[in-house]
Amino acid sequence: MNRTRLNFAVTNGTTRTSAQAVRVSISGSAGACWSVHNPQPSLFTVSPQTGTGTGTFTVSLVNQNYSPGLNVSSTFTVGPCSGGSIGNTAAIRVDLLTFASTAPPVGVMDTPAEGSTVSGSIAVTGWVIDDIDIASVTIWRDPVQGEAGPRVFVGHAVRVDDARPDIEAAANHRPFQYRAGWGYLLLTNFLPNGGNGTYRLLAYATDAEGREALLGARTIVGANALSTKPFGGIDTPGQGETVGGTAYLNWGWVLVRGSARAHPPFGAVTVYIDSLAVGFPGLWTERPDIVSLFPEATYAGVRNAVGLYTFDTTAYANGVHTIAWVVTASNGETDGIGSRFFNIFNPGGASMARSSGSVLEAPHQFNAGTHLGRAVRDVGRGDAETPITAGYGLSRPSLRVIPDVLGVRTVAVLPSQRVVIDASSDGGHSYEAYLAVAGTLRALPLGASFDERRGVLYWQPPLGFTGAYDFIVVRDGYLRTAVRVMAAPHSKQWRAQAATGGWLSGR
Repeated sequence: MNRTRLNFAVTNGTTRTSAQAVRVSISGSAGACWSVHNPQPSLFTVSPQTGTGTGTFTVSLVNQNYSPGLNVSSTFTVGPCSGGSIGNTAAIRVDLLTFASTAPPVGVMDTPAEGSTVSGSIAVTGWVIDDIDIASVTIWRDPVQGEAGPRVFVGHAVRVDDARPDIEAAANHRPFQYRAGWGYLLLTNFLPNGGNGTYRLLAYATDAEGREALLGARTIVGANALSTKPFGGIDTPGQGETVGGTAYLNWGWVLVRGSARAHPPFGAVTVYIDSLAVGFPGLWTERPDIVSLFPEATYAGVRNAVGLYTFDTTAYANGVHTIAWVVTASNGETDGIGSRFFNIFNPGGASMARSSGSVLEAPHQFNAGTHLGRAVRDVGRGDAETPITAGYGLSRPSLRVIPDVLGVRTVAVLPSQRVVIDASSDGGHSYEAYLAVAGTLRALPLGASFDERRGVLYWQPPLGFTGAYDFIVVRDGYLRTAVRVMAAPHSKQWRAQAATGGWLSGR
């Protein structure tokens, strides 16, 4: 299972934590039947109580009045149905706390850095926890001259499952401890004055009781008039939108300031789904709103800024996926635009988690294999000898990643940057990949893809992912290679190291 602990809480008798989902992975017998044992049916509801193959069940509190002081800790188990073929059981701790009174949400804004000079798209990210539940995270800004009100609404941030394992470990007793990370992609060109000037961004969280708390504020300096990097956005799919069909239309637009052009054949635009390059948009036409916002005298390519990529959603499992465009303009500058989550649903498709526009649930599939849920130390032996390489482009990774004294290789990745890690070895081998959290092997995070035949990992950290992420590649079932990806570094020195080819540990 992808969860080992669920926390629920109640205040004022009926204000309570919302339902939580648990993914079940079946290895080796795809059609095996599993059953959930609920030892506290008077407090918790499980739906469905049984399932076949890899699937999902939800745990929720019974709709009733709860008295303060009721504190319960119980153990749910998932195992084979009567006479079933599953050979083991898995346990999950489920706790309930009741409160006479509660506190407002607690959290921080991690990025952008205070006083940073920005252009194009920037990630506004952080974390938040609460003793009952979080209703929303919103981004605001201070009004500029001529605007009324104490603050101006910018947008809703997305809360993302498993984005912040560090906060999950530190607050493992809080409801939705695994959903602490949040993020919002801000296209600074749409700020007042074309994104040129000084702006103060604010992040607020609202809890289930309706109380609002300031998570942080950052002052940024917009310098889009001086930027030579491409920028733009993805129009469809929308954040959290559910799509389907064999010919889905992925619309977006790309621009660069000055005489350079971002659209083909002058520039190059690549579409990435789940961090894998899947194709190139075409059409390249104009749209009235883009032309009116960005005058042709300043943006030479505005008459050909809008592109279209068509793809078959039935080639993907039902559930949460990521999509992004990476643009290289004719001036040689490259940047990612429009990174977002979306849902795929096709009748009869493989089942995955589905998410709303404000919450992104855990990964759909456990494409990890036999070691899922095991302790890292119990899987074979550590391998610090096999050379591995990393890179950031479409070509084969060529940067040698040197292990530190603990055998861990470290690679830095900037916001909107995709990293490719090649852990392959000569000869015929089998490979599996996992994310290690608190010493346990989990499924790969949102947006990651792994080539099991070649031992190559692809990951563009989605919104909300900030900090260290420990990947484990297992070769032939007994050799494990540890690779740490450091996402969204803060310091200028750190960013410079990543921008010039990655932080190769041991150097």
